[in-house]
Amino acid sequence: MHQALVLSALALMLFVPSLISLAAVAPAVRRAAQPAP
Repeated sequence: MHQALVLSALALMLFVPSLISLAAVAPAVRRAAQPAP
């Protein structure tokens, strides 16, 4: 039981920063993908 809690906390600590960085990078990538007017 305790091990599962530690594993889920570890997964969260790895998953959340990647999600945040993805959310930060996505608009820039979308803007770069659009052709310049």
